[in-house]
Amino acid sequence: MSRSLRILHTSDLHLDAGLRTTGLPSPRARERCQAHLDAFDWIVAAVPRLGIDVLCIAGDLFEAAQTRPATVRHVAHELGACGRPVFIAPGNHDPMQERSVYRLARWPENVTVFGGAWQSVRLPDLGLVVHGRGFTEPVESARLLAGLVVEGDGPHLLVAHGSDESCRPDRHHPYRPFVPAELDSLPLTYAALGHYHRFSRLPTQRVSAAYSGCPIPQNFADVEQHGVVLATLRADGVDIELLPVPGRRFVTLELDVSGADTQADLVRRLQTELEQRALQEDFVRLHVRGSIAPDLELEPVALREALAPHVHDLTLRDETVPEYDLATLALENTVRGQFVRTLQARLQDAADADAEIVRRALVLGLDALAGRSQSR
Repeated sequence: MSRSLRILHTSDLHLDAGLRTTGLPSPRARERCQAHLDAFDWIVAAVPRLGIDVLCIAGDLFEAAQTRPATVRHVAHELGACGRPVFIAPGNHDPMQERSVYRLARWPENVTVFGGAWQSVRLPDLGLVVHGRGFTEPVESARLLAGLVVEGDGPHLLVAHGSDESCRPDRHHPYRPFVPAELDSLPLTYAALGHYHRFSRLPTQRVSAAYSGCPIPQNFADVEQHGVVLATLRADGVDIELLPVPGRRFVTLELDVSGADTQADLVRRLQTELEQRALQEDFVRLHVRGSIAPDLELEPVALREALAPHVHDLTLRDETVPEYDLATLALENTVRGQFVRTLQARLQDAADADAEIVRRALVLGLDALAGRSQSR
């Protein structure tokens, strides 16, 4: 290799994915669609800025069932304008079928969209050979590397969408499976892979291989670091670096407000906690927990308004429990006192599995006797 080669590797952008993927209300889902397109634009703009030689997109660039033709045309135009070779291996969410989304635009000469059979493209100016194949059906179970022949001078770059069986996440189907040893059996230099949404390097022994993961988080389940992979191919090996892509985070917080006895006190505590975490640009799912005064109930609408300046979007979950003085209530010669005494007796005899149910029944019963909401 006469010089090092810089490969930019991304996958799983799922452009135009909507409510089903984000789990957010429609206005926010549309916002997330735009956020993923913004991430794509950032990645393409990084190609000349970072001196990239080749851009690889390892599948699920689009969410085929929801993709708009205008989005496909935009992608084709931007990839053509980047001026470098681009290789796309369609995945199970955007397979290369007769009515594929990839047929909604005219692709520039510098863009190669792989079909269902392995194809090898030699780039003489770079001394590089790129091997790729794409999905042609939403479900494919054949071995990923079956039929791939890698020969001749390299380096050799692989672009594909498939499932590493040695570390498959629970929510991903084993489409086009393989194991790292199958990669090591081929004279590859780097394997740019897609399908898993988390960035990871594969435990290969000879070949460098990585999943780029999705460049920005898609929902609250995506808590790991995201970005785009910069793989630098050198004569003595491959350097792999994850470059962060600008975007809003999805953050889940659990905040304890035990001891709060007024709405103002509760709001101040939550505002302080959120402000310290600098979450103004992020989606936040807030679990409010702890023991609070029995007559203090969270007012969701007012609370969201009070916390709005500190987050981009807030999902609020009230998990507080009223702090009843059970010892004092048990002394009452009232229906309430009898109720407390009865459930305390049941609590003493309850098995561990039933104890929490009895405690919950005790709180709900006291709330009902006081005429309070049953929502908490």
